[in-house]
Amino acid sequence: MDRDPYSEGVLPAKQLRSQRRRRAILDAANRLVEGLGYERMKMEDIAAEANSSVGTLYQRFRDKDGLLDALVGERLARMAERVDREITLEALGGGDRRHAIRCVTALIVEFFRDNPGFVRAVVARHLGEKEAFSPLRPLAQKTVSRAWEIYGRLWPEEANEAVRARFRFGFQIVLSTCSNAVLNRPGPILIDDPVMPDMLADTVLAVMNSGTLPIDRATIAPVPAGGGSGET
Repeated sequence: MDRDPYSEGVLPAKQLRSQRRRRAILDAANRLVEGLGYERMKMEDIAAEANSSVGTLYQRFRDKDGLLDALVGERLARMAERVDREITLEALGGGDRRHAIRCVTALIVEFFRDNPGFVRAVVARHLGEKEAFSPLRPLAQKTVSRAWEIYGRLWPEEANEAVRARFRFGFQIVLSTCSNAVLNRPGPILIDDPVMPDMLADTVLAVMNSGTLPIDRATIAPVPAGGGSGET
């Protein structure tokens, strides 16, 4: 009796080739976004980099923006997995409060440092919209909410609304600083400066230890205690 290839998870050759071609196109676009830049990159450049044809690209993606949307989905999904994997009780609980916060600032800095072209591409793609960083917002929300959830479990005596507001405001400074370092490159702030994670961790701690909120608490939308998707 012949075996059904589908029952064993084996893709037919044509479908497998199609998936490999799509993967090659996305990988080529990734390289060009970081190297050439999104605004300068053309579909012809991607086709040449992927050793494909422009027609093949348009069979899979409506245009350059559609291709970027696919890249955004992949890149943010991978980073979200890292957040779940690296912001844990075990990782953050290996030292004092500064150690815990530095683990998170290091992860954020690494994302911006390793993906500068991607961040600039997202902003350029959505520049005319009210929120140019809107595709990155869910990842930022997840990161800060997850960090607060773990922090509150490690130091339950600090798990109150006032500390949470300062915690979130401190990380808003972290995210804004990293964004500016990438978008204004070269500038006075260097995202690849090795002391950046330490400086940002100290900034968050300074805000948390200030004793007073640097902004009106009423302007901060609440974050669900379970690590939901409130505003960052």
